Amino acid sequence: MKNKLSMALTIALVLAMLLTSFALADDVANNADTSVDATYETVSLVTGGASRQIDLYTVNRNGDGKNGCNLTGSTTLVLNVTSSNSSVAAVSPGQITFTACETVNTNSSTAVTVVPVSVGSTNIEFSLASNNSGGLFNLDTARFTVVVAPPANTPPVVSVTGVTGGANYEFGSVPAAGCSVTDAEDGPQTVSPVIGSVTGPLSAYGLGSQEVTCSYTDAGGLTTTASATYSINDTHAPVLTVPADFSVEATSASGAVATYSASATDAVDPAPVVTCAPVSGGTFALSSTTVSCTAADVAGNTSAAKTFKVTVQDKTAPTIADNADMVLEATGPSGAVATFSNPSATDAVNTSVDVVCAPASGSTFGLGTATVTCTATDDSGNASSSSFDVKVQDTTKPTIADNADMVLEATGPTGAVATFSDPAASDIVDTSVAVVCAPASGSTFGLGTAIVTCTATDDSGNASSSSFDVKVQDTTKPTIAD
Repeated sequence: MKNKLSMALTIALVLAMLLTSFALADDVANNADTSVDATYETVSLVTGGASRQIDLYTVNRNGDGKNGCNLTGSTTLVLNVTSSNSSVAAVSPGQITFTACETVNTNSSTAVTVVPVSVGSTNIEFSLASNNSGGLFNLDTARFTVVVAPPANTPPVVSVTGVTGGANYEFGSVPAAGCSVTDAEDGPQTVSPVIGSVTGPLSAYGLGSQEVTCSYTDAGGLTTTASATYSINDTHAPVLTVPADFSVEATSASGAVATYSASATDAVDPAPVVTCAPVSGGTFALSSTTVSCTAADVAGNTSAAKTFKVTVQDKTAPTIADNADMVLEATGPSGAVATFSNPSATDAVNTSVDVVCAPASGSTFGLGTATVTCTATDDSGNASSSSFDVKVQDTTKPTIADNADMVLEATGPTGAVATFSDPAASDIVDTSVAVVCAPASGSTFGLGTAIVTCTATDDSGNASSSSFDVKVQDTTKPTIAD
């Protein structure tokens, strides 16, 4: 068995040697070559420039002692394609396939495309992926070098963004300015704008002209500058605030001094001028007055007028004096007539004030105490009152007549009975006055002289008295019997 195996291996080795010695061979070249056997020819490209297609083909080398190309039928040659520095240049596709022998490129599948990426150099290299043709190929002639150079320096392109030259912007609404910079060699760049000061008569308020400048110098030393000048305006009127309608109390017949405060705010002007008519601090008449106000800013914008009302009113009652209480003596059954002057009254607005008292002066007041209320009323209907008492009293005693003295003859041992009429009595108030005598009429009076006192008392308790004598005597002689 071992002998048979050894013999088979020997035969296979001999056949392989025989096949190798007669194998076909060829070159895979590219159209950048100037000589079939030269290697690493140079392809020059520019960053940002166009890509380059390199054609690959097989060369039939029958005249140089090598066998001819044997890519026929279904046989193929597959090569891997790589860039030694893909950050400089990229190559595609990564694999190409030959299916026939070519002296010129007739199949786009055997072409590679090189794309420049950045400045530098890279080698485009080929390696065998697969070969079922049985032939040998020289791949060195397909290799080439790519050199990527920078393009010729061009000025950067600079523009101002955000704002537009010649535009008018409202204060506080100016767009943010920026710079747009692109350069063929340096690429996009970030640059901060230089924003100039606002100029013009109202520059202190941020109004006027303003310039924005953008400038960039590229790596090649070329500088481009762009600028935009625009205007900042204020077209908004101040915001005016006025007080609500209000009232003040009159201080005189002319009215009253009214003070108020109107204000305004503005985005630009810190102190807009507020104008009102009539002005605060003036004298306003006793009525309702409309005040109109406007506000103007430094840019000449004026607000719409706003109004409010100032009403001067008289709600203060007059001041009335107090009359002194009165005490009157009754002059008759109905009492007494009270005569008095109405109390004085003053008012801040009216020069004269009507005063009315009830009961009025000249009225008859009955016995007792009555209150007189006096009211002062001004032209606005405001009233104040004061009062005083009128007391009508009866302190006058009745008038009682005098009875004549009486002399009576004793009618018995006890004396005599005295009969008399009560003396008459009268009173200015009471129509009838009770009279009481003591001892009373009909009493028995003893011998001698006794005083009878008669008292008249009115309804108010006032009393008057009078007296007379009753003399009982015995002037009758005894009777003697015969």
